[in-house]
Amino acid sequence: MPKVKSTSDSKNNSKREAGPLEDFFGFKVLPVIVKDGTRHFMYMAQHEVRSESDSLPADRTLFLVNLPVDTTDAHLQYLFRSHGAIASIVYHGAIGGSIQQQQQPSSDDTTAFNNSNLGSSYTSTLIKPREDKKLKYSKKRKQQDLSDNQPDSTDVDNAHTQLRRILHSGASAHVVFSRNDTLDSILAMTRIIRKWGVDEESKTLQPLGFQRHVLAFELSRPDHSELQQQVDSYMMKFKENEYQKERDLLDRMNKMDEDGFVVVSRHKKKRNTDGEIQVTATSSASSYDPTKAKKKKELVDFYRFQLREKKQNELLDLRKRFEEDKVKIDRLKQSRKFRPF
Repeated sequence: MPKVKSTSDSKNNSKREAGPLEDFFGFKVLPVIVKDGTRHFMYMAQHEVRSESDSLPADRTLFLVNLPVDTTDAHLQYLFRSHGAIASIVYHGAIGGSIQQQQQPSSDDTTAFNNSNLGSSYTSTLIKPREDKKLKYSKKRKQQDLSDNQPDSTDVDNAHTQLRRILHSGASAHVVFSRNDTLDSILAMTRIIRKWGVDEESKTLQPLGFQRHVLAFELSRPDHSELQQQVDSYMMKFKENEYQKERDLLDRMNKMDEDGFVVVSRHKKKRNTDGEIQVTATSSASSYDPTKAKKKKELVDFYRFQLREKKQNELLDLRKRFEEDKVKIDRLKQSRKFRPF
């Protein structure tokens, strides 16, 4: 005979499961089922403002401790979906998702270890703050607001090179809700079985583990075709700017003024890319000298026979000059009396 549970036992179990959350040193213990029936305990309490620089609203901010390492905005939204909307989340102890930061190793191993343990804080804004409709803006202010609401191109580009952030063990977060009554309903939650996960729309999260390293490797090395397209578009823009500058210069040249005079302007000399060395064009026929070309090809005083020939030529030149001087002296003697002393 199979055992049948009594109604009293089921009621007792339901009361025990549906009771209030346990208190632990001022924190509410929130258990969740992470994976394969494993329970993970988070601790939550209302945020307390302890300094003037703290800008988080105490009546709408929930302080969470011991978050799972794979926590994302979608996980927290799914966890508190029945209580209210989340405006922003401030994570503490996150491992950044920037490819450039992960590829820059620190020279000091101790510093790198400490930085990795401390992590970093970042804010995730889910709902933009609403502006008062009664305020009247000028046209310039309206245009500025429209431009602010448009997504930034740098943010779109960075989104393709960002990895999913993961948290350190025991990381914390400040969850800011959009309504004041949401915090009271969350602190009054009951002990029911809650699964840690995301909704169907947010199941396109980046993978973790080994696949995360594979994705980091792929993101750090862009596709050749995409890179070539970016280079081509940049060069096209550069050429268009250069052509536009030339057109503007030609339009300004040889233009008649109001008095009927034509101011003759000349082109600027072409310079090198550094802007310092002048680049001039010369014809190859006029600058070619065959004697210089031969001298460049020959090596002077390199071999021994060249040195011997050079000395012999110098001696012959000296003898030739000596004979010429003797002839000059004889001519002077014949023309007039030669008196050396």
